[in-house]
Order: sequence, then C-alpha cells, then structure tokens
Amino acid sequence: MLNQLSATQLRRAADLKDRIESAEKQLARLLGAPAAAAVPAKAKRQPRAAKSAGRPATIAGMVREILARAARPMSLDGILTALADRGRPLRPARNARKMFATNLYQMAGVKRVGRGLFAAGK
Repeated sequence: MLNQLSATQLRRAADLKDRIESAEKQLARLLGAPAAAAVPAKAKRQPRAAKSAGRPATIAGMVREILARAARPMSLDGILTALADRGRPLRPARNARKMFATNLYQMAGVKRVGRGLFAAGK
C-alpha cells in the first residue's frame, strides 16, 4: 500500500503522525503520566545517501552514472528502463516522461549526441 502513495501523501501522513504524537505527549502531561511511557521514542531517519551505500541519491546522479557505465549513447527509453531496474521508476504522473525528457536536455553531466541519444559528458 505504501508504494502506491505519492510523495505528497507520504509527507502528509508523516506530518499527521507527528501531530498525533505531539497530542499524545500533551495528553499524557495533562493526565500526569510520564511522557516517555505514553509515546515511544522516534527513530531518527538516515539520509537517503547513507542508505544507498555509495549510490547517488538523486535521479540526476543516477542518470550520470548509468550513462558513464554505458558503452554507447542511450535513448530516453533505455535510461528510463535502467532507472526502473535500479528501483527509481518515474512517478505515475500523466506527463512525467515528457518532463523527464525535458530535464534530461538540461542536466549537468549529460550530453546530447544525437536525436534522442544521450551520453555522459560536459
């Protein structure tokens, strides 16, 4: 179920969870119970870069790495397939593919070498 939610929905859920925890702490304080017993300690999040163990944290970094490892220039579809294989598919937005293609032309470290073909460079 979590993989079907958008980033905005996940962010809202996290904010709501924080507000609930805050309200529980306040209620425990008003009732005289220790706050630590009412709400378990929140685990700190690791930054995404630390979780990936050496892999780039951004899609742009992943694209540069994919193109650098490729033996020859890649098409937009090839890049999108490689990103999906690495666990970073595009969001299911209606125009996500077009937006990604537009950003690819302006991405630092990515060079257009032909019509619809990209390679590492610049």
